[in-house]
Amino acid sequence: MKKTILTLFLTGLIFSCSNDSLETVENNQTPEKLYAVGSKYALNANNVQTKLATVWVNGEATILSNNGTSSAVGISIIEDNVYVVGNESLDGANQKIKVWKNNNEQEITNGLSYAEAKDIFVNQNNVYVVGNENVGQLNRSIATIWKNGIATRLTNNETTSKANAIYVFGNDIYVAGEKMDSFGKYQGVVWKNEVEITLENNHTEFNTFIKDIVVDNNIVYVCGYSTNGSKSIAKIWKNGIPINLSNENDFIIANAISIHNSDVYVAGSEFDISIYANKESRVWKNGNVIESSKIEHSGFNSIHVTSDGIYISGFASNINVNYAIWKGIGNSNPFTQEYTYNNDEINAITVK
Repeated sequence: MKKTILTLFLTGLIFSCSNDSLETVENNQTPEKLYAVGSKYALNANNVQTKLATVWVNGEATILSNNGTSSAVGISIIEDNVYVVGNESLDGANQKIKVWKNNNEQEITNGLSYAEAKDIFVNQNNVYVVGNENVGQLNRSIATIWKNGIATRLTNNETTSKANAIYVFGNDIYVAGEKMDSFGKYQGVVWKNEVEITLENNHTEFNTFIKDIVVDNNIVYVCGYSTNGSKSIAKIWKNGIPINLSNENDFIIANAISIHNSDVYVAGSEFDISIYANKESRVWKNGNVIESSKIEHSGFNSIHVTSDGIYISGFASNINVNYAIWKGIGNSNPFTQEYTYNNDEINAITVK
């Protein structure tokens, strides 16, 4: 596969800035719906208590599968059609990938090898799923994109790689993830139309892991982190150029990114390596931490910003539930819990 190094030059400021507060919703707008996907702890078809793939709409749950154990990991909404991707495991069988369109399921992989979905994007009636599948004689994890169920490998079968996020902009398909180099280190990678682009790294001695991608006004934003196991630096890449969100003396990661009115929002978390626990989560806006977004003993994993507010999901160990969704407005107002999920797990959110 052709390999190129992204060397786009930046012009102007690293971040675009706008008013500190979000716009208010106009009175004549249709009320937004908050969608969350993950897993609900419930009885499956065999009367076993386990995790089951679930979608929530404004807090109301619909279980998508009651076979074996399953979890929903990504969501994409086009007009009135809701597409959810997830993973399902049956006793003694390999994990397989499924897509649910308006709660009706379709198998993407057949279970002959282990597969893991990570994200979904629907564009012009094409359903794109990205993730990893163990293939080849060495049974390595290989970054893969499925277009309408047809698999394309993004690296050869001898290179360990992972595809974690996808974004379609115009006719271009961007996939973000990482691959292992010849020295055993993970490099951040973007595949544009299946052509591999290695992200510049200012910490070459660290492993780099990419978590999310979005394209806005022809600018490609990627977020993730570089780590050596004892410290971690949260980063974004703007057209391939790394921008540190934290310093290398802490252990902080960036998990998700959202663009609104050209402002760049990133959700991430700080980890206390001494006790192996989440210390504090936060949101950055244009590279600066929104102080009111800091929530102790939590771990943010998804973000969606609209004119109505900043929506975040994640793990919440400081409350008597497993996961929660928070909402914030502007830079000074405290983030408040919109929904809490006892014994359930939220992997991704979107607002439509």
